[in-house]
Amino acid sequence: MKLKRIIFALLAVAALVMLVALPPALAAEKKNTRQILITNVNVWDGISDSAKMVDVLVEGNKIKRIGKINAPKAEVFDGKMGTLTPGFIDTHTHIALVAPFDQLENEYDGVYVGAVAAKMAENMLMRGFTSVRDAGGASIGVMRAINEGRLTGPRIFSSGAFLTQTSGHLDMHDHTHQHRLIGGYPSQAELVGHYITADGAAEVMAAVRENMRKGATQIK
Repeated sequence: MKLKRIIFALLAVAALVMLVALPPALAAEKKNTRQILITNVNVWDGISDSAKMVDVLVEGNKIKRIGKINAPKAEVFDGKMGTLTPGFIDTHTHIALVAPFDQLENEYDGVYVGAVAAKMAENMLMRGFTSVRDAGGASIGVMRAINEGRLTGPRIFSSGAFLTQTSGHLDMHDHTHQHRLIGGYPSQAELVGHYITADGAAEVMAAVRENMRKGATQIK
């Protein structure tokens, strides 16, 4: 009996530690119990020959139920017999490439790029894309701001700065711009974070680690 009490006490302490150590994002998600009921919409279940007219209950950021639903505390939106789909995913986009390469090289600073990229992100969400994989460019800052709830946009998986070798596909520096090893300096596009010029294994490894340190979820 004494051993059982000890085990119970240890489990209670462990549960308390887990509750206290709950990540802020997960804690916020648990608190988000706002309910939205979308009525009169066609939903295809992936198996049937055609879509069916149902109601969809969303709680927080999860779909809780599909069918005929009575949810008196939910905000109700009439789907007006339209078709409801899951959020789309764009697997290859460049939210921060707000202008052609030759203009990005020297004409736009980080404030301009961030402001336009934020608007591009919001526009993508309004078009139905709830997740995007950004395949290169200065998008990590926008990703962070969306994750922190400061901007409206889709969930972004950012590659961070492109990695390119000298004279590679994403080496944007002008013909009149000297290479950094012979007295040159980083271009505006490189300073903003659109790309990193890396030659040889050691420089590529350092560039990858720098991108990952800043929050990249994959490398381009």
